[in-house]
This record gives sequence, structure tokens and C-alpha cells, in this order.
Amino acid sequence: MIGIKNSRDEEWYFQQMKHWIERHPNALNAKFSRSSVYKFALHFFVENIAINANNARLNYSELAQKVNDANSTKSDSKLTAQLANVENLLGFLLTMQQRQLEYIPEGVNLENGFVKYAINPINPTEFQQFGTPTELNPNNELAQSYEEYKKIRSRDKQLIQKYHQTGGQLDDD
Repeated sequence: MIGIKNSRDEEWYFQQMKHWIERHPNALNAKFSRSSVYKFALHFFVENIAINANNARLNYSELAQKVNDANSTKSDSKLTAQLANVENLLGFLLTMQQRQLEYIPEGVNLENGFVKYAINPINPTEFQQFGTPTELNPNNELAQSYEEYKKIRSRDKQLIQKYHQTGGQLDDD
């Protein structure tokens, strides 16, 4: 049996741990005694910190930094960047598709009712004859349009974020 004198600080830490365990009752099989909480904390620390070989040479501040940085890894930031790129590209494609659907005929022959449309640039023949422009070649019109679209989208996202931060009020600045 170990006697632990509880100061205000220790009581605060214990209460935080107890609140966490109440939200995760399966961690202690719903046993909320003081000794169960301390035993759980001790076992968790030893199993996940003390006997982890990667932590052996770390001092306290390095260990604290490692624990704090556990959520943000390099692969996470790469994945976040890739998802943002996919989001932008999908938005661009949806915009281009909408423009295609809204295409207005070049002319209508009133005598025979014939509707004249321009060549649809999204067809196999057009691709075979002129190649497929992509957003990766910065010299073509599609890539330039995509870059302009990304600028406009970024501005709009900033305005939306600013709108939400100000509680729905935007000043004209």
C-alpha cells in the first residue's frame, strides 16, 4: 500500500484523469476507484513511455515534445497537401463540366431549325488530333485557367473562413 498525499495540483491531475476514464470506461472495466486510476496511469506510462526503446535516450523535454508532436507527422502533412490538391482539382473539373453543360449554341438556322454547336473539346477525336492538355504543362491554356481558378478558390475559401470567424459579419475592407 502506498500513501499519496494529495495537494491541489495532484488532485487536479487526478480529476482530469478520472474525467478521461469516465469518458472511456472500458479502459478500467468501469472501476473508478482511486487506486484503479493510479494503477492504470502507472501501467500506461510504463508500457507506452518507459519501456519504449525509442524513448530511452530522450530527456524529459524531448519526450514531452515527442508526445505533443505525435499527431503531426510528415506523412500526415503530405497527405493533407495531396487532399487539398485533389479538392482543388475536383472543384476545377466540376466548374469545367458545368461550363460544358451550360454551352450556348453558336447559331440556329431558322429555315431548317438546325442548331450549330462548336466542336466539343471533350471527345476522342479532339484528343487524338490535338493531344490532351493537362494542368501540369504551365504553358497551355488549361494550366493557366487552373492556376487562375486556384487563386479565386483560395480567395473564396479565405472569405468563407473570415465570415465564420466574424460570426457571419464581413466588413468591406
